[in-house]
Amino acid sequence: MARPPKVAVVGAGLSGLACAIGLERRGLRPDVFEKRSVVGGRFPNVEGFMRIADAPFGDALHFLWREYGLRVWVPNPIERLVFHSVRHEAVIRGPLGYTTLRGDQEGSFEKQLAQEFKGPIHFGRAADAISLAGDYDFVVVADGQDTIPRRLGFWRKIVSVRASAWVVEGPVPPTEIDIWLDPDLAGHGYAYILPWRERTGMAAIYEPDAGEGDEIHADRQARFLEVLRRRGLQARPLEGSQINDYEIGYPERCRDGPLLFVGNAAGCIQPLAGFGQLLSVISGFAAARAVVEGRPYEAFRGSDQRRRADVALRRLVDRFGADDFDRWIAALALIPFRDLFFSTNLPLLTWGGSLVSTFWPPAGEGPSGR
Repeated sequence: MARPPKVAVVGAGLSGLACAIGLERRGLRPDVFEKRSVVGGRFPNVEGFMRIADAPFGDALHFLWREYGLRVWVPNPIERLVFHSVRHEAVIRGPLGYTTLRGDQEGSFEKQLAQEFKGPIHFGRAADAISLAGDYDFVVVADGQDTIPRRLGFWRKIVSVRASAWVVEGPVPPTEIDIWLDPDLAGHGYAYILPWRERTGMAAIYEPDAGEGDEIHADRQARFLEVLRRRGLQARPLEGSQINDYEIGYPERCRDGPLLFVGNAAGCIQPLAGFGQLLSVISGFAAARAVVEGRPYEAFRGSDQRRRADVALRRLVDRFGADDFDRWIAALALIPFRDLFFSTNLPLLTWGGSLVSTFWPPAGEGPSGR
């Protein structure tokens, strides 16, 4: 009788823990290595599941329970989404998604998954996935980085981003997200406020790095802090949240011999807005299934089409100026049934990106880091 495969999982984040849970449920006991001292060792923050970004998987909580038997607790539903441009505003209402806690705080998404996994986690172990491949049948790369596919020469860069975040205190609506599409605040990215705890939220800027100087980014931060001040919010920097030159991309293949890439290492971060929680979990369970059942591995369903669409949308928005964002928000405010568009399970962003790529094929995201 053949022995069960020996599996290592490098990283105990969302995708690594999802893979470990999937393997454990199928009778395998993976060795999980985590370089930090605790699960969720990154800075505590708040993120969101958004139905329009997670389509076609639908309501994220229902999907996780239906597909994987995961009951995930979230602090708030998102029922109101407000887009701001320089001169216009559009309000979206409906069952739009949920906020999620991240990092090492109590109730974080990572800690919930860690409670589901019964096996040990080897903390303080910065394991090298390539070196482990000599001792294991499979090594699942879940370190949240592009390091291994870059070393192997098949990482493809889409965009580098900067991000800054603040904890804000004051009148923060518990079920509302505010988003600013204003080049003076976030370049070709966006600034936002997410609710966190009672009368507390997280404000942040997600900004593609266009090679501008630090002074320009500092000016944008100052303008956004003034927006927060005018809303009656007191802001303090969220420790550890300043990110510079973080590269978003994907590997040309999600498997290389015994190595399976999941989560950020598999390109699960969407370049348009930085979403990726649900896809990361999906990729972890997909890798576990591929290991146990000997199936071909795809990080998430329709990954190639979705990536092409995401790249096309990113390239389109990279050309927007303040007037373009104004026109988009003004049009959005007038569209009938706009609430339905943001709460549907239809993959409207993927369809829109595919349409853009048909008439304007993306280019320029060539191989990086060889």
